[in-house]
Amino acid sequence: MRATLFQLDLAWENPAANLDRIAAMCDENPPRPGDLIVLPELATTAFSVATARALAEPENGPSVQRLQNLARHWDTHFMAGLALLDDHGTPRNTSVLIGPNGIEARYNKLQPFSPPGENEAYPAGDCIVLAPFAGHQISPFVCYDLRFPEIFRQAASAGAVLFTVIASWPEMRTEHWRLLLKARAIENQAFVIGVNRVGTDPFFRYPGCSAIIDPMGQVVCELDDREGTATAEIRLEEAVEWRERFPALRDRRHESPRITIHPAPGENKA
Repeated sequence: MRATLFQLDLAWENPAANLDRIAAMCDENPPRPGDLIVLPELATTAFSVATARALAEPENGPSVQRLQNLARHWDTHFMAGLALLDDHGTPRNTSVLIGPNGIEARYNKLQPFSPPGENEAYPAGDCIVLAPFAGHQISPFVCYDLRFPEIFRQAASAGAVLFTVIASWPEMRTEHWRLLLKARAIENQAFVIGVNRVGTDPFFRYPGCSAIIDPMGQVVCELDDREGTATAEIRLEEAVEWRERFPALRDRRHESPRITIHPAPGENKA
């Protein structure tokens, strides 16, 4: 399969401007039929928490429709971060796989970033998602999810060989971003596509550093701190083959070991 990273300098709370930029990047870097184009977290609004309810759209809203039209025009797929309403009208921070016929998979972010109150603006999802793509299973995640290895392990155990991680990851934690992308790839013997935004919003500066990591933890391609795109051919079969040759996933314990805590020397044991 061929994957393309769209690393955007997002316009604050301006879906029309961001969708226009995505369309322009497609014109500048024409995708091939069957490509997967990966966009950052909340790619049409930027990471706005205070106005989540006002910005969130229904699944048949203008952002999904515009991306579907682009997917149809180019015969491609987008993995897009969008603020969408769920069936109960609650805003969710989502990663959505959109093809020529519309939404093919939707993931609601499991781990909202609590320090700025994202968990109140966009309540947590409750489901890991696997979706078929290019003959294999891919699993989408969003930003802060990257710090929770257990959910990636669950996805890998269910058969995912590719993780997409879309983000608004701030500059002061750039090295965490790089290291955690590699860690999730190595420990799960999977490909990882991480797409972060660049530029600034009213609160943070963003470093980009979007990348594709292979199951050995090697960087397939990487962007710097400027808006741009990167494209790479990846063989998802490599993850399957590596898991067969080096059976770390198969050898894992399926039950949790007991924990023993020893008292400190001299501590009263009564």
